[in-house]
Amino acid sequence: FAIAAGGWLLVRTFQITKKPVPRASFTLIGAIVGGVALLYALDSTSNAKEVYQTKQAAIAEAEPGRIITTTWIDYEPKLLEQARADGYTVVLDFTAEWCLNCKALKAAVLNKDPVKGRLAQDDIVTMTVDLTSTKAPGWDRLRELGQTGIPLLAVYGPAEDEPWLANNYTPQQVLGAIDQVGGAETAAR
Repeated sequence: FAIAAGGWLLVRTFQITKKPVPRASFTLIGAIVGGVALLYALDSTSNAKEVYQTKQAAIAEAEPGRIITTTWIDYEPKLLEQARADGYTVVLDFTAEWCLNCKALKAAVLNKDPVKGRLAQDDIVTMTVDLTSTKAPGWDRLRELGQTGIPLLAVYGPAEDEPWLANNYTPQQVLGAIDQVGGAETAAR
């Protein structure tokens, strides 16, 4: 849309005026709007491809019946219970395709070091709870947590019944929550 808007601005400017200053100014504005949109689209595509390839490689390398710990996996209630029973710290990222705040938090906090590196360690299972569909199984989990909206990050400890919850968070809060709910077991690892 932004690329089309930049192009439309360029075309309409040349149709409306013959003055060089407005033509140059609005051509520059149109090029910036279209260029930024194009760069964002290319970066998003590249990041999505990298995430997909990492996830597929982790799935291919995983032993049958083992929980994957090195990449984000899709939420399933059975996987959550298995990971908690096996003693993992579990991070649930409640998100949706339409949630811009969710995407911003993931990009600014969860996908940046030091949080990204900590989440990729073997003692943590990270799950994406995609709520794009109204029939997604994550809606039940969201209601169980007493929440009504997203973004939401839930961090379960191996022996904790109540997760740490946050609708907005900083890298320090996420790392602190992992250490807090993981207890001595996570700190020792």
